Amino acid sequence: MNCGLALPSQPRQPQQSSRRQHLSTMGNEQQRTFKSVYAAGAVILVVITVFAVTLAVQEHNDRVLSEEITGTASELQHTGARIAPVSEMLT
Repeated sequence: MNCGLALPSQPRQPQQSSRRQHLSTMGNEQQRTFKSVYAAGAVILVVITVFAVTLAVQEHNDRVLSEEITGTASELQHTGARIAPVSEMLT
């Protein structure tokens, strides 16, 4: 039982069918190319973002280490100043 409208059947011409198939194939190739370019762009964006975050974290770690070294150097100078008079008394 067919409830739909019947379309008049027309024989397809081989040239039109071939042309449609070629256009369809060309469209698929363009879609694949677009997807490839889009994927490559996304990968590049992720790599750049990871690189930027890595540099920011490294910069922060370097700054913290530099502050610790400065603090330790100051403490050592203070300790050295306290040791010097004791050292002179013993000699």
